[in-house]
Amino acid sequence: QRSLVGSEMCIRDSYDDFLRRHKNLNVLFLELGTGYNTPSIIKYPFWQMTAAWPDAFYACINLGQTEVPLEIQNKSIGISKDAGEVIENLLTGV
Repeated sequence: QRSLVGSEMCIRDSYDDFLRRHKNLNVLFLELGTGYNTPSIIKYPFWQMTAAWPDAFYACINLGQTEVPLEIQNKSIGISKDAGEVIENLLTGV
């Protein structure tokens, strides 16, 4: 594993700061089209924070891959549709 340098560290620090400042607020962890190629980057951290944060909610929009752990099912929604179509429908009011 390599260490973060330069702009990568700045981005990581900003992200960590954002998470710290919003931990006790209503937060939606929205996952769009994320599969299982690299779940440790988005999917698993979102699940962990949803479980740990009292006012967090997790939403996954992904055609055919909307699994949600039992621990967060009451704080989650999975929509098995193409993310682009869902966003288009939201924007056009369909």
